[in-house]
Amino acid sequence: TGLIGRWTVARLSKQGHRVKVLTRNAQLREKEYQNWIHYHGGNKEKIDLLDGDLSKANLGLSDEDQHQLADTDVIYHMGAAFSWGLTPEQARQVTVDGSYELINLAKRLPKLKQLVHLSGYMMAAAPVWKFLGLDDQKQDATKKLSEQQVSRLYKKYGGYEAAKIESHFLMQNLACENNIPLTGILLSSTIGDSQFGEIDQPLSLIHIRHSRRQERG
Repeated sequence: TGLIGRWTVARLSKQGHRVKVLTRNAQLREKEYQNWIHYHGGNKEKIDLLDGDLSKANLGLSDEDQHQLADTDVIYHMGAAFSWGLTPEQARQVTVDGSYELINLAKRLPKLKQLVHLSGYMMAAAPVWKFLGLDDQKQDATKKLSEQQVSRLYKKYGGYEAAKIESHFLMQNLACENNIPLTGILLSSTIGDSQFGEIDQPLSLIHIRHSRRQERG
C-alpha cells in the first residue's frame, strides 16, 4: 500500500492480473485505496485487500484469506517498517520477522513461480560487506548472518537500515534453502512517479518542510 506498491498494483491490475494486497485495517482502507487505483489507471475490480500485518504470525491472515492465496503465482514483497527513530526491536518485528513469515507462506503455495523482494541500494555497497567480514566482490547473501554480525549491524546503521540489510540476507538464505525462485531488486532513493512526477510520501522531506512551515505560520 506504500508508494511503490500502489503504482505496481495499478500497473498489474491494468494488465489484467488479479492482485491481493496485504494491509492493516483493510475494511477501512479499501474504498480510498481502490479509488486511488482507479484514478491512476488501474482496474479496481481486480484488487482484493486482505487484512493482515507483517509483524504477526502467518502475517496476521485468517485461515480463509490464506486459502484464497492458494493460486498465487507471484509475490511482491515491499513491506518494511519506516519511521524516524525506529528502535531495532520495532524495525525487526516488521521488516525481518515479516520476511520470515512471508517465506513460510511462500513454501505453502503450490503454484508459486516467483518471489520478488524489494531491498535497498546499500546491499550493493562494498563497505557493508567489508564491515560484515564478507566478500564484497561475490556478494553472496545466501549464507545466514551470525548473531554477532547482526548485532554489529544495528549498532552501526540503526534500526531501519540494519533491518533492511538483515532482511535481505534472511530472504536470500531461506529462498535458497527452500528452492524458492527469488528476484532481489536493490532500490535507491525513490521520491515519486517517474512519468508524472506525483509524490505521495507522508514521511518525505517535502512533507517535513511543509509541516514546519505550517507550525511557523
